[in-house]
Amino acid sequence: MSESAAPAKRPLELPSSPRALRRLDASRAGVNDVGALRRCELLEWLDVGCNALSPLPGDAFAGLARLRHLGLESVFMAAVPPGLFAGLERLEELDLSQNQLSALPVEEVAHLGRLRCLSIARNPFAAVPVDTLRQLPALERLDLSECPFGQLLPAQFRQLPRLRSLRLARCELRTFPADVFAGLTELAELDISGNQVISFPEGLFPPLRNLESLDMKECALTSVPWKELEKMTKMKILEMSMNSLTSLPSKAFSSMVDLTNLNIEHNKFESLESDTFAGLSRLRMLQMGEIQLKDIPPGLFSDLNNLTYLSIFGNYFTSLQRGTFSGLHRLETLYINYAIQEMKMIPDELFVGVPNLRELFMGDNKLEGLSPRAFVGLGKVETLTLSRSHLTTLPPGVFSPMTSLKNLGVDENRLSFLPEDIFVGLKSLESFGFNGNQLTAIPSLEGLDNLKGLEMENNKLTSLPAGTFALVPTLTLINLRSNQLSAIPDDAFAGLVNLTILYLDNNLLTTVPKSILTDLKSLEYLSMHNNQLTEMPELDVNKLPKLTYAGFEGNNIAEVQVAALRGWLGAGPAGAARELCVADAPLAPAALAWARAAAGVHVTAPGDRAPCGVLARGAATVRFRFRRP
Repeated sequence: MSESAAPAKRPLELPSSPRALRRLDASRAGVNDVGALRRCELLEWLDVGCNALSPLPGDAFAGLARLRHLGLESVFMAAVPPGLFAGLERLEELDLSQNQLSALPVEEVAHLGRLRCLSIARNPFAAVPVDTLRQLPALERLDLSECPFGQLLPAQFRQLPRLRSLRLARCELRTFPADVFAGLTELAELDISGNQVISFPEGLFPPLRNLESLDMKECALTSVPWKELEKMTKMKILEMSMNSLTSLPSKAFSSMVDLTNLNIEHNKFESLESDTFAGLSRLRMLQMGEIQLKDIPPGLFSDLNNLTYLSIFGNYFTSLQRGTFSGLHRLETLYINYAIQEMKMIPDELFVGVPNLRELFMGDNKLEGLSPRAFVGLGKVETLTLSRSHLTTLPPGVFSPMTSLKNLGVDENRLSFLPEDIFVGLKSLESFGFNGNQLTAIPSLEGLDNLKGLEMENNKLTSLPAGTFALVPTLTLINLRSNQLSAIPDDAFAGLVNLTILYLDNNLLTTVPKSILTDLKSLEYLSMHNNQLTEMPELDVNKLPKLTYAGFEGNNIAEVQVAALRGWLGAGPAGAARELCVADAPLAPAALAWARAAAGVHVTAPGDRAPCGVLARGAATVRFRFRRP
């Protein structure tokens, strides 16, 4: 039996003057041979990760004495070849993550006295390589994430007094020895997320008096040692989401005066004290979604005068009072989606006190209406979503206070009517979506001088009055799919010189408005599938010079005539990429004869990969139903 052939060599290709290289990123280069590196004596930074370098010769990096950074992530290494790091005494950063290493021999790294950063994450180590780590006294950053240790030993990091960052995420840990972090007085960042730890032992956190970032999300925690956490006065980032915590003490974080990011999402608190966040005047991001809250106590946010991002999605609010968000003068982004369960109406001036809000997400709530003054004070909001919120009506002028609004989404509600002045005052509006409602008319677009996108898919529009779009020549997208349009005035799209995308699928149209065929000089995409057209229109690419796709499948077109092909295939440059799809209609005999005789046009019958026939001239194509003799 013959031995299988070795894989072909794919050597690393170096730029000209390799000896002058100081930095080389050859990750994901598709190579399996790095022998050329011997010519890069001055190299200081090297990444050859995500290449199939196994087996890697022990002298692969010989001569690279100046190397400070070496990336060997995901190179299929099952063991460290003897001598691989020989001569790399200046190495400061080493990434060995995502290989098949189960050991890191002491003798291979003992001389790396300057190593500051080491990652052996996502390797099948059964235990922390303590003896090896003891040889690296300068280590400042250590990533052991996703190594299946199962357990840690007492004080096993004591020999790393300079360590500032330690990652132990998803290491299958169920307990922590109380003194496991003993000696780590300089540690600033600790990630123990994704382990199955129900609680922490007393005395675990006191050694970490300089900790600035603690990530303990997704740990199945039912309690945390609050008295120990209170002493972490330098904390800036605290991540404790996706646990099973049920309570937060009064003034839980008040000693963490430097805290900027706090995430308590996906827990089971149900209620919070009004002073839970007392003292957090520097907090900028607060995430408290899906914590089963039923109400927001007065004053909960009163100390958060530097907050810019607040998420309270996925709760069970039955009421929100005027002034709930008062004092959040710097708030820019607010998520209240999936949060309101039985509140029939958004009350007047709910958002008074947040004058700098720019993004408001209120979709997927159980509302029936909005008060006329619901959005008073939101003059800087640029994005508002109210999709899937059970809305049946909108009061006149409800959006008028939002004079900076650019993007409005009210999709999938139960609206059958829009007030004629619904867009009054919205001079900055760039796009709106009312898809999935029951609307029978498009309201006046007067004053929308910056409108680019109009989406009203899946409504009950039956007609478009003349001049519907006359006042918005800035439009680049119109989506009127899945309505009941049976006729559109010929001049409906006249003047829309910026329109690039037009969706008219799934309507009842029997003809194509002439303005589509003559006026839309910027049109790139036209979709009219599933209407009731009986004739294929003549698409002249000289009049529609940018059109790259036109779709007419699912109509009542008996045959495609010669005139429809001439304008598409016979005009314009042969190399222009464009596709005409009428895949369920055959060519008229005269049209097929023209195609076979026309210069440069190729006819392809359907096959396994092309279920329909194809005409092609250069990159221009027509897809049609091939009628066999």
